[in-house]
Amino acid sequence: MTITLTNTSGRLKTFTLPHESYCKARGRCSCTKTSGRDARRVPSSLTLAADARLEGLDEGVLSVPEIERALRAGDLRVERKLPLPVRPANTDPNNRRAGKRTRGDA
Repeated sequence: MTITLTNTSGRLKTFTLPHESYCKARGRCSCTKTSGRDARRVPSSLTLAADARLEGLDEGVLSVPEIERALRAGDLRVERKLPLPVRPANTDPNNRRAGKRTRGDA
């Protein structure tokens, strides 16, 4: 399931996606790792302009405390969408549509 967030606050909103909540809810890490001797994790972020919509987000964004507060305050609106059904692959070795006749077919 994908999430669409809409900023209804009329202001620019930026949210940090902390590893402790976002990455754990997502099941994989989306943090950037710095290079060098003292490597550390830098969390990703999400920025929404005023009245902007951001589609295709992972449902893990709803577990971020800042986003939860913005939803309760009415600064964000959330829409959930089911993924589109996948059409079965054409298994015809000649790559023709099933049932379509061509010249020479009996």
